Amino acid sequence: VELGRPLSLLSHDDDTEGPIEALQAAIVENIALYASKYDEEFQPYLQRFAAAVWQRLMHTSRHEKYDHLAVTSIGFLASVIANGVHTAQFSDEATLKNIIESIVAPNLQLRDSDLEQFEDNPKEFINRDLEAADAETRRRSARELVQAMCKHHETKTTQLCIAHASQLLASTNWRDKDAFFQLVTALTIRAESQRAGATRTSNTIDLPQIFSQHIRPELLKSSQENGGHPILLADAIQFVCTFRNQLPGLTEFIPVLATHCQSRHVVVHTYAAYALERLIYSHQFKRQDLEPYLTQLFQALFAVIDAPDSTSIEKQWENEYCVKAVMRLLLVADTAVAPAAQLITDKLVKALARVCGNPRNPKFNHYLFESLAVLIRVVCRGSSCEQNNGNQPSVQADAAASKFEVLLFPPFQSVLQMAVAEFTPYVFQILALLLDFKRELSPAYASLLPPLLHPTLWEHRGNVPALAQLLEAYLRIGTRLILDEGHLEPYLGVFQKLLASKLSEPHAFHLLTALFLSLPPQQIDPYLPTIFRLLLTRLQHNRDRVGLVHYFTAFIGLLAGKRGPSFLLQSLEAAGGQGVGANVLQHVIIPALISVPIFSEERDAKHAAVGLVRLLSEEPNACFSGPSPFWTNAAAALLGLLQANAKITQGGLILVSPLADITAGDDHFVGNVPGADYDAAFSQLAFGATTARPDAFATDVPDLGAYVQTAFTNLAASRPEFNQALQAAHAHPAAHPNLDDNTRA
Repeated sequence: VELGRPLSLLSHDDDTEGPIEALQAAIVENIALYASKYDEEFQPYLQRFAAAVWQRLMHTSRHEKYDHLAVTSIGFLASVIANGVHTAQFSDEATLKNIIESIVAPNLQLRDSDLEQFEDNPKEFINRDLEAADAETRRRSARELVQAMCKHHETKTTQLCIAHASQLLASTNWRDKDAFFQLVTALTIRAESQRAGATRTSNTIDLPQIFSQHIRPELLKSSQENGGHPILLADAIQFVCTFRNQLPGLTEFIPVLATHCQSRHVVVHTYAAYALERLIYSHQFKRQDLEPYLTQLFQALFAVIDAPDSTSIEKQWENEYCVKAVMRLLLVADTAVAPAAQLITDKLVKALARVCGNPRNPKFNHYLFESLAVLIRVVCRGSSCEQNNGNQPSVQADAAASKFEVLLFPPFQSVLQMAVAEFTPYVFQILALLLDFKRELSPAYASLLPPLLHPTLWEHRGNVPALAQLLEAYLRIGTRLILDEGHLEPYLGVFQKLLASKLSEPHAFHLLTALFLSLPPQQIDPYLPTIFRLLLTRLQHNRDRVGLVHYFTAFIGLLAGKRGPSFLLQSLEAAGGQGVGANVLQHVIIPALISVPIFSEERDAKHAAVGLVRLLSEEPNACFSGPSPFWTNAAAALLGLLQANAKITQGGLILVSPLADITAGDDHFVGNVPGADYDAAFSQLAFGATTARPDAFATDVPDLGAYVQTAFTNLAASRPEFNQALQAAHAHPAAHPNLDDNTRA
């Protein structure tokens, strides 16, 4: 660390890190690692190393080649100061002043290279400032050093920083004012997150006063008209965004942000879009506040989206912050966007067509499709199309969805024909969403179904969750087409393919359940022996996987609940032989339910519970040899299932998820549907088609608790020999699971 720079290793390039700088940075990283991992053993050496790193920082210039060394060294000093072990070493006012003047102040100042980056490479400037990459910058490291000093020496550090801030304000150089903003931010924040901004602040800093005297004037300036510098404007916008939960009355700046969204400076209009989106997300801006400015805001944001930030194709940047702001605006505006729905759709489709050839920015692509999904939901819901208890959408809903279909099918067909792998999962999710609001299949949807069932489309794993969801949506309104055109066996072929993989298993059971609930018994019953042979074979080789057992239990529970336990047992025996039903129940299902009673999906838990109730009360001899220990274990497992999945006994389940909360869709990548996280090529749309599937017993069993009690009461009354077994089941440990030891399967 103390090594000088031999002439033979000197680099004349101020931008590129040389071997000496790389070695010194690596040494400091190792020192920091020793100090954090071997605190006690390293204590005798810490003071000397801290002094050496400090001295190296004092003699480290501001050229970019030293950035890695400077950031690493400042981070090490911050960790030593925050640790508090050597509090006395840093408690002296002269020492603290030296740190602020010699380390903090120089590293908060903008360099010429930063200005060049602001103008010539704004994407990198933004990523370093807003995203996690910011942790690797000198400015962020200097701010963290100030916060570390405040942890144990708050009063002295605050006084010294305020004195230095006053000097910065007295300067006429705009760079000093930029450093002032950085210093005040560092001095004020005590805890923050990217999602929420500053969550805890210093009590000694008067934020409203700083805002009114220094931030507000910068926000109201136009860099061209009043001589303000665009970096100071960007600082002011970022200040508002960071302290959005501490500053009152921010709604007056909605038109100001709308104006800055039109700035010619990429950083400024991006920060304005980011601030707008974050302020909506945190409920600072509400619909009534934004409604008068919706047209202006959409025009400004789409002006950026329509014209990428470089004329060079290689350097074009699809601005994800602007399209995310569009998504959030659509959410908060709700039905107020209906008159402009076609125009907004055209803008989004235009952007989609442009990025199809080179989908280079995954975040932009994701929020582009999220915006389409929100727009569809908002307009269709505004057309009185909210589904109610599984009923058909309204005529108005179908008409609204059909308009979107006309607008979206051409670009979607282009995506599918071009096989744009990054977009096809999104297209399938939007197509499924549209079907949620339609009453019947259009010719376009009908012609699309055969290709969807072709095996090659399912080879790309990223397609699987969205395709399975789309096939389920077809079953809701397209059963006639599926049967008339001979698509049932291809559907079952898809089910078989999905069942063969652990990753796609959940989709196989969802599709099978949808087939059983949608098709007439005479159409699906002939295939049940084959279906059960596939299921039993899969179960035989994976009986220890609780997740698979839960899905299987939910399906046989659905079958027993809808068709009766006798029909279930006959179907199982037709596939697996005499006694297979009792054997699977006693040796696979009941042990799995006792081991892990919490289901991953509440609907499945209810289906399993209803089926078990009917098996226990209507076929106790065939399944459990009467009031035997097997019956007691099964009844105890049922009671534990009810306790572990408490929502299923509270008056039914959600049938169709409402429009997601305003805070949904935030950093929402890699979906939350079962099995969706197995492939980075699939990202679940937060506002896509509902993943809340219908409760098959919503009408028949509205109150599951009462249903279980009635069934057991009737059993005890008609067959008194089960009274003792019932009492034993209530006393069984499995009936009272320790939920702290269980996780969803």
